[in-house]
Amino acid sequence: MKDSKIKAIIIIKALKLVLLVLIFLQLFFTYQIIESQNNSLKNQNNQLIVEVSEDMLKSITRLNSALIICAEQAESCNDNQTRIFTAELNSYLFEFMRLAAAEKKLVSTVAMHNIDRVKVHIAQYNALSDTQLLQKQITPTLEHISTTLNDVINAYHYNLKEQTEYHILLLILISLLILVVSIFHYFYSNKYIKQLIHKSDDLTHLFHHVLNRIKDLDLKAIKSRLSSINTNPNEKKIYSLLLFSFEKLENEKLKTDLYQRLYNLLGYEIRGITNTIQGGVKLLAVDKDERELVLAKDVITATHTLENLAENFNQLSNIDISKDDNIVNLNKLSSDLIVLLASKSKNLSKSIECYVDNTLPLTFYGHQTGLFWLLLMQMSDALATQGYEQILLTINCSGTKRVDQLKISLNFYLYSSDYSSIDSIEQLPWSKSHKTLITNKALARTLIGKIKNYQVTRQVIDNTSCFSTSFDIQPERYQTQTSLLVDKKILICGASAIQTNVLDKMLTEQGADVVVANTPNDIFKSINQLDDNDGILLTNTIKGVKLNTFCKIIKARLGKKNIKIFLSVSTSNQVKEVFEHIDHIFYHPCPPSDFISNMLEHLEKDHDDTAVALPKLLIVEDDKLQQFILKKILSDFEYECETMDDGQQVVDNLDKLDHDIIFMDCIMPNLGGVDATKRIRAYEKQHKKQPSIIIGATALTSNEEHKLCIDAGMDYVLHKPYKKDVIYASLKKYIAIGKIK
Repeated sequence: MKDSKIKAIIIIKALKLVLLVLIFLQLFFTYQIIESQNNSLKNQNNQLIVEVSEDMLKSITRLNSALIICAEQAESCNDNQTRIFTAELNSYLFEFMRLAAAEKKLVSTVAMHNIDRVKVHIAQYNALSDTQLLQKQITPTLEHISTTLNDVINAYHYNLKEQTEYHILLLILISLLILVVSIFHYFYSNKYIKQLIHKSDDLTHLFHHVLNRIKDLDLKAIKSRLSSINTNPNEKKIYSLLLFSFEKLENEKLKTDLYQRLYNLLGYEIRGITNTIQGGVKLLAVDKDERELVLAKDVITATHTLENLAENFNQLSNIDISKDDNIVNLNKLSSDLIVLLASKSKNLSKSIECYVDNTLPLTFYGHQTGLFWLLLMQMSDALATQGYEQILLTINCSGTKRVDQLKISLNFYLYSSDYSSIDSIEQLPWSKSHKTLITNKALARTLIGKIKNYQVTRQVIDNTSCFSTSFDIQPERYQTQTSLLVDKKILICGASAIQTNVLDKMLTEQGADVVVANTPNDIFKSINQLDDNDGILLTNTIKGVKLNTFCKIIKARLGKKNIKIFLSVSTSNQVKEVFEHIDHIFYHPCPPSDFISNMLEHLEKDHDDTAVALPKLLIVEDDKLQQFILKKILSDFEYECETMDDGQQVVDNLDKLDHDIIFMDCIMPNLGGVDATKRIRAYEKQHKKQPSIIIGATALTSNEEHKLCIDAGMDYVLHKPYKKDVIYASLKKYIAIGKIK
């Protein structure tokens, strides 16, 4: 049926093509007839030859008449009249020869010879004036010329008529062909249209038949009809389209469910992060000492987490798992997961540790955003539904049957027992425990693209639950830096065995020589084993000591040795004043890439580099007395500072301004501190300079004045008169920035 339909369409199109060709030919030959007529008229040479021939015949007739009169009636012969007729004929002969030279087809050579003879005879007559001799010589020649001229005129008209008749005949023939083809096309098209109408009626009947049954159809019934041998081809086409629509609808339902869960999860995370931000801001508004900088760290971390969540969620809407160039960066994936899981665990008052194997590939083929959200939803559900307070996330890899693939395993342990190490959890009899498969295949198929064999299982042993996620990947790039801490010795002390073990494994895998001190006394015993550019890593879980005093004592015991002290904490509340004695603070769980790179950076610094350089200070104050008081306070803290008398002086020297801290009076003549601050911030932004810390100073205490200064770009606002302890607290905040930012 399909072949006959194609054949009919081809025939109809061929007939249309033939019809168009014939019509074109008809138009062409019509044009040729008109053009030939025009060409005949436009061919001036032929036309002139005919005209001259006709005039020459008349002239010959007149000359013959004159010669006959002269022969019969000599007394009546007018020699002047004969000369006029010969001169006229001679001019026509000359014109005829000129035209005939360009059109030799119409005039024969004999005719031209006769014309030459006539010209000779006329020349003799003009010389001798003998009419009788002229008549005797010229009469036979003129008869031949007359015959020749008549032949020229007749040939011209005959050719024109013959050409016109030929074109008319072709035109009639083509018109008949057009008529025949048109009739054939009409009857064949009419037959084909009737067949189409018949088939359309059959399809309409089939459509109504399916429509009456569609209310009772489901996915299973459609597949059954498609597989039935009693279903005709057209009906199968309809059911195929219905099957496609049903499957697409199911996929849309799955996506709707996915997005609903994502919205719920995102809303939960945003609420927790918002609470952290609000709490931090409230405390910042109450506390006026150096702790507000530490609290600001929590605010910055929370907003950064919110930013990452929003970015990942926006990317999810543009997910295209079919692309071949999708690459997953495992370092970024693990870092994002760790940061968000740590934030959620903190909101749920749970403790989390994370260990990432150093042998994992750097990148592999897959979709980063889709995999991130799939893992985050799964682990967030586990956090929310399980009542355990301790969590451990391990990420490692192993081989598969295929040489070009690896298996990535993420084990999410939730427990309430005390374990001494990661191995003690992994060596539990998991192989004997019942394994429940909880893979959401629909979500996995929608989100992760080229990642194969994605599987999620759940196992429980006593007070420990394990959610294990595994999938096969094709690596794209491998880790290149795996021994960054070779020749470095790190002394670790902490009360949490799991936390200490995680830190120990991460450092050991990078080549570090790790010594674990179980008690504070063990630290003092082991300090002598450390050399320059080694480090001490303390955790906030050390029991029985005041962390601030303990760090101060360690700092004193180290003396001038270039040994760095690091602190790993879970919240900023545990930092307080301890940062004065610490080289760098980590917030655990810390992503391994950030942890190792920051530790290496500080270990390799020389002792002189780690010392906090005194900041360059500038006082902008129009009151000389207040200027002197502030400069005296800063000098007592061993700071050197420059002074300027108003904001205009500062603006005039913006290109020379390289101070770390600027104490800016808010109200001054010429240019006040608020306007000067705005211009300083604009200059820093335009020239991409590191912003200075601007501390405003005002005698006004209203909230409006304070807000005006902050909106202008000031970092802090102090109230006059200057107080030594307030000035000192502000400077301590600046020193702490390098350790906590």
